[in-house]
Amino acid sequence: MAEGQQRLGSVIQKVITIPAAMQRVANPLPRIHHPDWLHRRVANAVDKFKQNKLTDFFKPAGVLDGSGEHIHDIEDDTGTSQVPPRTG
Repeated sequence: MAEGQQRLGSVIQKVITIPAAMQRVANPLPRIHHPDWLHRRVANAVDKFKQNKLTDFFKPAGVLDGSGEHIHDIEDDTGTSQVPPRTG
């Protein structure tokens, strides 16, 4: 019976807990422990002393932010288009 529980725990890790950890979500099933390699990988990803890349601070324009709202662009405030409309 213990072998069946171990196999089930392994499947739950692969499907639920490992993807959650990779997305920096708390373990949704605390009874299923993360493997040691995953602890090291997550700790390395959230290390506050790690130097970030410059590109990590910027997002492409027009992308949704984390809350699902559109990122505001200063050009949206002008109200008028710089390009005249096409005629015929």
